[in-house]
Amino acid sequence: MTEDRSATEPGVENTARDNAKVDNQIGVVEGDAVFHKHETIYQVAGDDSAERKYRVALNHLDGGIPRVAEELIGQALDAGFETTEVAYYYALSVLSHRPVNQLGPPELDKLERAVLTAQRFDPDEWTDALDVVKDQARRALALAEETGTRSGDPDALVDIQAVPWARQEEIFRHLDMLRDGITQDQIDRLNAQNVAAGRLKDNRTERAWKYFHSDPTRPQPASPIPLEHGRVRSVARIRAVLGAAGAVLALGASVATADGVGFLVLPVVLVLLGATMAVLFASVVYTPGIRRRMKADHDDLPKPLNRYDRSYKALPEPYKRANEIRRRIGYYFSSGYISLRYFSPDRPATLNTEKWRADTAETQAALYARLVRLYAYRAVPPPTLNWLIRWHARQTFERWRADTLVDPGTTLRPEKSAVLGLACGWAVAGIGAIVLVDAARRVAPAPTALSIVALVAGCVACVNLATALAHRRAMAREHVELDQLFADELREYERWRERLCDRPTDIEMATWLENDKNYLKSRAITQCRLNNRDVIAHIVLTEGKRRAKRARVANGPFRYAEYVVLVFLLTENGVREVEFDLDFETGTIYHERRTSFGYDALASVNVIEFGYTSDKEGQEHIVYRGSEVLRTDRRSLVLRRLLRLSLVHQQDIEIVVNNVDGELGESADEDQSYLDKVELDASGVMVALHILEAIAAEGRKWVAWERDLRERRWRDWQRSRMSREALPPAAEHLRIEASKRS
Repeated sequence: MTEDRSATEPGVENTARDNAKVDNQIGVVEGDAVFHKHETIYQVAGDDSAERKYRVALNHLDGGIPRVAEELIGQALDAGFETTEVAYYYALSVLSHRPVNQLGPPELDKLERAVLTAQRFDPDEWTDALDVVKDQARRALALAEETGTRSGDPDALVDIQAVPWARQEEIFRHLDMLRDGITQDQIDRLNAQNVAAGRLKDNRTERAWKYFHSDPTRPQPASPIPLEHGRVRSVARIRAVLGAAGAVLALGASVATADGVGFLVLPVVLVLLGATMAVLFASVVYTPGIRRRMKADHDDLPKPLNRYDRSYKALPEPYKRANEIRRRIGYYFSSGYISLRYFSPDRPATLNTEKWRADTAETQAALYARLVRLYAYRAVPPPTLNWLIRWHARQTFERWRADTLVDPGTTLRPEKSAVLGLACGWAVAGIGAIVLVDAARRVAPAPTALSIVALVAGCVACVNLATALAHRRAMAREHVELDQLFADELREYERWRERLCDRPTDIEMATWLENDKNYLKSRAITQCRLNNRDVIAHIVLTEGKRRAKRARVANGPFRYAEYVVLVFLLTENGVREVEFDLDFETGTIYHERRTSFGYDALASVNVIEFGYTSDKEGQEHIVYRGSEVLRTDRRSLVLRRLLRLSLVHQQDIEIVVNNVDGELGESADEDQSYLDKVELDASGVMVALHILEAIAAEGRKWVAWERDLRERRWRDWQRSRMSREALPPAAEHLRIEASKRS
C-alpha cells in the first residue's frame, strides 16, 4: 500500500477481457519464491530462427501454456518453417484447453491452415496424428443427432488407438475440454490407469520437492578478521619494540653511571626469566579473550532496518541482501521451524523456546556476520544460501540438544595452568625487579632511577609483546576452526547438490499437474454420481495455496508445492463445484469440499486485481512480501488477480492467480506483459471467465444458449474448407492400422 493510503488515483482504470469487472486493491505477496533463472526453455528472442521459436513453442505446449505455443508456432509457419510435425502441433495448440464454444472462425482457420500445410507432404505418423486431431474437433462440433456424440461413437476410440502411444497421450491431455458424452466415458475408462499411474510416474514423490529449492551457492572459505582489522596488533608490536628499546637504553645508562655491572647480573637474569615466562603464558591467557572479541566484533555489518525506513530503496544492494540473509537466519533458527522440522509429529515438541533463543543468539549473530561478509558483497542471491543456513540450524540444534553447543562466552576461557604460569612468571620478574632496584639503590641514585625506567619500559614491552603474540595465536586458531568449518560446509554442499541433481524440469511439473487435474475431474464426476454424458462442459482451475512454496523458470508460470484444485461440472440442472486440496510434492489429495448451485444463483463474475495504479511520477509505494518490505516507485504494479464468483445467498467462490509482476526485482529482465499472459494461460482463468460470464449473464437460459452456440460453431465448420475437402491421404489407413493392433 502507499504510505498515504491512496493507492489508486481517480480516473485510472484497469480492464479485464470481455465485460469482467476489475477492482483495484493493495495486496500482500505471500511465500518465498524460487527463481530458476538459468533454465531458458521458455525464452525466445525476436530475431530467433523459426525453428528455435518452434522448439520453444513445444515447451510451452508441454508446459501447459497453449496460447503462447499457438502464437509461436504460427510465427514459425509464417517464416516458412513447414513440416507435418509442425502442422500437427499447430493444430494441437489451437485446440488445446479450448471448449467447443470457443472454436470460432479464427480457430477453425488456423486448424484449416494446419491441415492444408500437412497435405503438401507425404503421409507419415504426423499426418496420421493430425487426422485424429481434426476428426476429434469435427466430432466435438457436430450436433449430437448427426454424429451420435452423446450416444457414443466407437470409431473415435479406434482412430485414437491407431496412432503411437506418445501421440495418444498428447491428444488425451490437450483435447480434454472438447470431448463429452459416452465417448469421453470410454476414453476415461481406457485412460484411467494411465492417468493414475502418470500422476506419480518418474519418481514424483522423491523428486517434485526439489523443484522448490534453488541451486546451492558453493561455500566460500572464510578468513578471520583481526580486531579493528589488524590495527590493535600493529600498535602492540610498535609499543613492544619501543618499550624494549627504552628498557635497553635505560639499563645501559644505568650501567654507565655505575662503577660496574656486577650488581646487575643476578637481578637482570631473574627479570628476563620471569618476563619470558610472563610473555609466553600471557599470550596463551590473552588468546581466548581476543577470540571472543573477534567473534563478537560486528560493528562493520549493516544494522536491521525499520519496516518503514524511507532509506530502504536507496540502500546499496549488499545491504538489502544482508537484510534478506538476516530474515532467513531468523526463519530457520525460529522455534516454530525447529519444532516442525526436527520433532516427530507423533510426540509433543519439548523445545524450550526461551532457552533455545538465549543459547543460540550468539551463534546466529556469528553466522550472520560470516555470511554477510562472504556473500552479501558478491551478488549472491540469498535464496541460494537456504541450504547453508538450514544446515547450520540443524547442526546447532543437534549440538544444543546434546548439550554440546559451544558458547564462546563460556568456553573460550584461559586455562588454569596458563594463568598459574603467568603468575609465576610475574612473581619471578617481580623478585628480580626488587633485587635490581635494591642493588642499584646501594650504588647511587642515578642508576636507581634508570633501573626503574628500564623496568617500566620492560613491562610495556612485555605486555604488548604478549598481546601481539596472543593475536597471532588467535588468528592461527581461528584459521584452523574456519578451515574445518569450510570443509564441513563443502561436504554438505556436495551432498546437497547431489541430492538435487535429478530435480524435475518445468515440463515434468506441468505434466504431473495436468494428470492431477484430469484425475480430479474424473474423481469429481464420480463423487457427484454423474457420467460424462451428464456434463455439458467442465472447468478445472488451480490456485496455489497461501504461503505454499513456489518456484518458476525464466518466462514460465509459478508452480506450487500445494494447490487448491476447483472442478466445475456444468450440467442440465446447474453447477456442481468440487474443491480438493493437493499436496503436489506427494500427490496426496485431501479435504474434499462440494458445492452445488443453480445457474440463476451465479450473480456476477469479477476479476479483482491486487496492486496499484498511480498517475504521479515518482510516487513511492510500500509492498509487503511475506515478512519483507519492498519500496518501489513504479507507476503501476499487479501483484495477483482474484477470480470471484458471487453467488446469491451463498458464500462467494474465489480463485487466486498470482502475478509474476509482483516479484519486482526477480523479473526485471523479463517482459512483464508476456509473463502476465503466461500466468493467465497456465491458470485457465481466461477460459473459465468466458464460460462463467455467460452463465452469469444468461442464468438458467445458459443451457439453451450453449446449445445454440454449438450449433453456430458446427455451421462455421461446415462452411470451412475442411468439411468440403477430403481428408489427407493418410486418413484411409488409420482404421486398418488400428485393426491390426487390436
